[in-house]
Amino acid sequence: MYAVLLAGLLAGVGPAHAAGHIGILVDGNPIQSDVPPFIDPRTNRTMVPVRFVSEALGATVDWDGVARAVIVTRGGHPWCELDCPDKDLHLPGLWLPLHQGPEFTLPQGYEILEGYHGPEEGRWAVSGDTVLVGVRDGAAGGERWLVALDRDLKEKWRRKLSLLAPPAIVAIPEEPGSQARGPVRLVGVAYLDDDRVIGFRLDNGATLWEWNRCDYPELADDKCGRPQPDDLSSLQVRTAGGLVFFYLDSEPRSLVALDARTGEMLWKMDGQDVPFEIQALYGSGWSIHWNFFLAGEDAQGPVVAVVRSGNESPLLVIEGRTGKILWHRRWTGWGAHQMDGRQGLLLSWVKAYDLDYGRDPYVPKNALVAFDLRTGQERWRYETPASDPKPFAVSSAGRVFLGERYRNQAGNMVWRLVALEAGSGQAVWQRDLPDEFSRALYADGRQVLYRLSGGDVRAAAAGDGRALEVGANPGLTSNLAVAANRVYRFKGRTVTAFLGSPPPVIRIFVDGLEIATDAPPVIVQNRTFVPVRFVSEALGATVDWDEGTRTVIITRPKR
Repeated sequence: MYAVLLAGLLAGVGPAHAAGHIGILVDGNPIQSDVPPFIDPRTNRTMVPVRFVSEALGATVDWDGVARAVIVTRGGHPWCELDCPDKDLHLPGLWLPLHQGPEFTLPQGYEILEGYHGPEEGRWAVSGDTVLVGVRDGAAGGERWLVALDRDLKEKWRRKLSLLAPPAIVAIPEEPGSQARGPVRLVGVAYLDDDRVIGFRLDNGATLWEWNRCDYPELADDKCGRPQPDDLSSLQVRTAGGLVFFYLDSEPRSLVALDARTGEMLWKMDGQDVPFEIQALYGSGWSIHWNFFLAGEDAQGPVVAVVRSGNESPLLVIEGRTGKILWHRRWTGWGAHQMDGRQGLLLSWVKAYDLDYGRDPYVPKNALVAFDLRTGQERWRYETPASDPKPFAVSSAGRVFLGERYRNQAGNMVWRLVALEAGSGQAVWQRDLPDEFSRALYADGRQVLYRLSGGDVRAAAAGDGRALEVGANPGLTSNLAVAANRVYRFKGRTVTAFLGSPPPVIRIFVDGLEIATDAPPVIVQNRTFVPVRFVSEALGATVDWDEGTRTVIITRPKR
């Protein structure tokens, strides 16, 4: 309604309104747009076509009609010769309610490959424009294939690849070692059953590089290169900061890091590579199971955490580029773990951990503990004395969502959904649930998706916990993936897309980060108008206003 009213007001702008003309100077040079700037009457903000100003400041502008988002990027798209940047990669979020969309069904005799713990860890990966699915052809002696689908679940290509772990899609930053959230190149990665790891293009599946364990004497054994049985499906491929991490299940059992650009091995670590002084802290007989690990990225770069190493075993947190051990702790029992790179945290919901390697008591059982990702210092702790750890979710907006059991005022043990501030551990809200909490599935700045025991997917508002309408429900399942305002369900022989609703507002992203404005973007004469100050300052320029000449003066920093 506001955009319609505004368009009506602007329809009268012409030569007779010359006194209302607004000029724009960029580095002292006047620039003109085909639709003139105007002043928003509600906020007194000068509104300009976003493409007009952004391109004058050396940026590129794209429009995502599905997400209703303007994507502004500095420096162009330097990796487009292989895979143009997946714009949707930078557009986190889901808009409810869902609507059932297209499906892809495998022929009879085929099946989607599941993981060690069932279909929720199946062999698939999604980005904004690509869905990768590992499948098995039962009619051809169990041959395994990798199938690539587009966002509408139309087949792009398929390739015979004997996947031993789920495929991965890795985002390579614009510059080696860069932490910028600008243009990226997306590359697929597959861990195969003959000791190879390959990087491949997402558009056609062509191999970009190949890493082979048999090429490294320190890693090879007498079985090197032989196909391995498909019962090692607990293996994972993790990615962060343009790197690829995976676990070799054959001797010597090792964690390996590769550069996703080239496939070059950066480091490997097995039990003997752990410094003796760390091994000595845990006594004899300790071991590390590298297949249970996380990878993430904070402001300083990628980090790997070996987090589920069994009873009386160490947790190791490792610098992703160098393989240096940053810190360590000892677990007792199992847990659920997440990384929050924005807050620089490793969040671990465990039964107990050792503060001082056997000299101090364990922390109280069943606590969600937030560790500094770089130092291991405990930032905060949220105790859940009546609840064992369950999968929880962390949103990019700085909230942690978990389900716990507690005793209410009537003295009854009931379940509730809890939202915590990731930075402090303070409870934001708590909402009782009608049944046992099973797991959190996904969270963003608007909602959290979760499942109760034996129930369909449910949703709660991230801000206050009120129940939200899910719409077309993916059903009793945990095997979900979210990308680009879509939920993908992998079940049996079928992949189903559930489409999010159109976002109610236009969003602005600069170098992958959403910017908030006090004057909402509007579309006038097929041009998206935004406050000139917000987009200019997001692109590193300064903005001044000359009231005498009614001119906006934009100045870029001198290089």
